[in-house]
Amino acid sequence: MNPNQSGNKDNVVYQSVEFDPFAERQIVLVPTTEAQREIWTNVQFGGHAASCSYNESVSLHLDGDFNVNALRKAIDILFTRHDALRSTFSEDGLWMKIEENVSIQIPLIDFSNISGDALQNAIGDILDQEAEHAFDLAKGPLGKISVIKISESKFQLILTFHHIVCDGWSLGIIMQDIGKIYSAFKQGLQYIAEPAISYVEYAHEEQKYLKSKQSLDVEDYWLQQYKSAIPAMEVPINKQRPPLRTYAAKRLDVVVDPQLIDSIKKIGAKQGTSFVATLVAAFEVFMHRITGSVDVVVGLAAAGQSVDGKQNLVGHCVNLLPLKSHINSSFTFIEYLKTRKPQILDAYDNQRYTFGSLIQKLNIPRDPSRIPLVPVSFNVDLGITNGVSFEGCSYSFSTNPRHYENFEFFINAAGSGKDMTLECTYNTDLFDDELMQLRVEEFVELLKSISENPEKKLAYLNLLTSSEKQFLFVENRGKETRFPDVCIHEIVEDIALKFPDNEALIFGKEKISYSELNNRANRMASFLTTKGVGPDVMVAVFMERSVDLMITIFGILKAGGAYVPIDLSYPADRVSYLLQDCNAPVVITQKKLIQRVENDNVEIVCIEDFNETKKSILQVKPVVNIAPNHACYVIYTSGSTGKPKGVIIEHRSLVNYILWCNEYYFKSKDIGHFGLYSSLSFDLTVTSIFCSLTSGKSLTIFNQNEEVTEILRETFSSTNKMDVIKMTPAHILLLETLELNNSKIKKAIVGGEE
Repeated sequence: MNPNQSGNKDNVVYQSVEFDPFAERQIVLVPTTEAQREIWTNVQFGGHAASCSYNESVSLHLDGDFNVNALRKAIDILFTRHDALRSTFSEDGLWMKIEENVSIQIPLIDFSNISGDALQNAIGDILDQEAEHAFDLAKGPLGKISVIKISESKFQLILTFHHIVCDGWSLGIIMQDIGKIYSAFKQGLQYIAEPAISYVEYAHEEQKYLKSKQSLDVEDYWLQQYKSAIPAMEVPINKQRPPLRTYAAKRLDVVVDPQLIDSIKKIGAKQGTSFVATLVAAFEVFMHRITGSVDVVVGLAAAGQSVDGKQNLVGHCVNLLPLKSHINSSFTFIEYLKTRKPQILDAYDNQRYTFGSLIQKLNIPRDPSRIPLVPVSFNVDLGITNGVSFEGCSYSFSTNPRHYENFEFFINAAGSGKDMTLECTYNTDLFDDELMQLRVEEFVELLKSISENPEKKLAYLNLLTSSEKQFLFVENRGKETRFPDVCIHEIVEDIALKFPDNEALIFGKEKISYSELNNRANRMASFLTTKGVGPDVMVAVFMERSVDLMITIFGILKAGGAYVPIDLSYPADRVSYLLQDCNAPVVITQKKLIQRVENDNVEIVCIEDFNETKKSILQVKPVVNIAPNHACYVIYTSGSTGKPKGVIIEHRSLVNYILWCNEYYFKSKDIGHFGLYSSLSFDLTVTSIFCSLTSGKSLTIFNQNEEVTEILRETFSSTNKMDVIKMTPAHILLLETLELNNSKIKKAIVGGEE
């Protein structure tokens, strides 16, 4: 309405006034970018800690004839040149307000009268204040500059900006501009430069871009990255995770040897890959190694200025790229780098998409204690001071530590390119100082291992520091024990000679002694040798739990073969696959199960048929040339990540493990009677069988369908000898519900799950 007019509409009276809200200060309003709104939202939810986690702070250590007044003039022009530095934000975060003028106070802090530790402590206090400085996004200013006078010729210039108006790339431009303007004033010259690129224009261009087809294509690129699966990478921590996400952080720095930097550069260059991409690939391998995840997601910051051709633009133009990689540990580093190079380049080509936008599109369960998808971030910030100079002064550069961090940990590779420091900022509510010092040193060890042999498989690249090797392999190697050079069944045979009348197997009312176990197993072994069973020959076992099952297993071992247990609960296609994959010439089963294992390439032996003819077979152990390095048994993986894979265990490995178990678990020799209630296809069953039978104790075999609860209750029976049970953590609650003080159970060995 024209101020000279008044009117009346709908009974509302408009009165002209002599007030113009923009008369004293010219303000330009521009919509915030998506990336800025994400920061604004995080600050609102996270409060002071979240806001301080976005403080970008650096120091220039100046040595020479430094003029503070020239610096103050340079800063005034700096803020006039770059509109982003004059911005504040509306209460709802949707608008950025660009002030025409902003006045920045630049204090000169004089520490020239102190030295030594007192000086370092005083400077440290100032840097702590910078780290804790709470920028007011609504009122501003969003930059803070201080100068510390250390002596007549030494000064420290501290530049701190909120990330919502200044990214890492922008800090480089700011330092260049300050140096150029300062140098001009110092020489008595008039500073003349081309007008700076406007962040207002950039913000308007972003609005147009979001409506373009290119924007939809970029969004589709990122959605396709996570179409098949969203990795759940779990970073090992050594503190109890708080229920709500926290930001408290520390930083530690590890300097990297220049020769190592040069070596890694050459490895990348030989493959036509940049140093940045080579470092990123190495860090992905590192995360794979310390997390055990084959699918890894690492956050990588990408500066939008380089994409838009706005190299001299100051503002928040960075996007976090959630780089997803699938790591095959059998690849060499060179092979992995070759696969990652085009993928990393594609990610950079599609960088104009915000992390927050992706999170909104992905169906990721929210956990208030974690940052979604990207717990760890990596950044390469080399050459940030290129083009920076101050008339009459030399300088060195450092980044100032933050007290708060958005990620679980963040590693910034900073330096000139010839020198490099790994700056690791980590959440102190998740990690202690010692662990994170070790983590960064381990990453350096990985880089060393890559530089020494980039053709080495990823699984074998070294991560261990010299102190870790000393701790693991010297200080804590354990006592050296020499185990007998025998096969597992030979130990049972010795027990049968020493304690022939001891009860070996109990199955319901059926009980057999060690002598009988040994004799019947000899007959089975003699029989199997006529079927071609010998060293390293696989024999499939598809039987219900019984005394005959144990005799079959020992008969296979005495014949020199390796038993392959196949669980009765497996579906037909899995049973068929296992029989074909293990290439067993013989499968031993029961008549009622024979139809489930019929196969043209496998000879089927029914235990009932063997029992009818066993008296005609000599109960003398056949002469077989078998050694401890021959196969003892094969257990297959679940196949949850593909087809099941058979793992061959040699006799010597089992002997090593079982004799250790007998010594470790049973220092009191009066216990050790196990129960056999789980499937032979699970490796926990191996402990139950062989611990009992190599120590002269009895093995109680339970019915195929008997529940663990009932088995535990049976231990109250006076006829049941079982005094040890091996179980998974899922069964622990059963121990709490039963009054086991009145049972024979003296020890529960628990393992196999989290």
